[in-house]
Amino acid sequence: MKFLKKYILFAFLIENLFMQTYVVQLGMWPFYITCGIGLVLMFSKEFWSKDTYLKCKPMYLLALIYILYQFTIGVDTITPRSLLYLLAKVTTFVIVVVSVVTDWQFYARKVPVYFMFVVFAVLLYGIITGNGLNSGERLKLGFGNVNSTSSIAAICFASAVFFWKKKHAWIYAIVAVVSLFAVFAGGSRNGMFSLAIIMLVWTGLSVKKVVYAGIVLFMMWGVINVLHVNLAGVGRIKDTIEGIE
Repeated sequence: MKFLKKYILFAFLIENLFMQTYVVQLGMWPFYITCGIGLVLMFSKEFWSKDTYLKCKPMYLLALIYILYQFTIGVDTITPRSLLYLLAKVTTFVIVVVSVVTDWQFYARKVPVYFMFVVFAVLLYGIITGNGLNSGERLKLGFGNVNSTSSIAAICFASAVFFWKKKHAWIYAIVAVVSLFAVFAGGSRNGMFSLAIIMLVWTGLSVKKVVYAGIVLFMMWGVINVLHVNLAGVGRIKDTIEGIE
């Protein structure tokens, strides 16, 4: 049971990731299995522990908000589909709480790196099999839609820079570059805004890191202009600044 409590969130994250892609088609059965496991974990002693509640209070409050809303303001919208959605949200919070409390270090230190490499593999597959990489169109690169591409690539980039290992610096550098390309190739303004926040947090307003970030951005801008790289995200940023879009 401890094995299940520890790894169910990791399995859930990977399953959700693949649901966003066209690389692996899992169907709906993992979703129903996950909901069932979440229901079982809802009755575990960890979930009802006071210590767990104090550590994960926001998760409990979010679940309570969903439940209260559905049966008060949202009572007129109750349907089998809305109840299934409510069940999915609540069981998701249960899975997050139980898994993180079971092994905090695993989810704080290792899972982001594992997740990063899975995302990188999907992006690499999308780049290798895709066409028109320099077309200026918004690209999916292995994912189901362009917004997912940018947003998930931003998370992948964050994992690369926050969990950077000097011993394997070249691997993390490749992941970061591919992720950065995917953020702008997808062209989602939410993804690009997330990237800006990630960089701000990473620098910690340290002058040294701000200089590093500035150099990287300057070099990237130079490469885009010299090699005439046509990325949808760059065009959307320009159009947004100019008020066209």
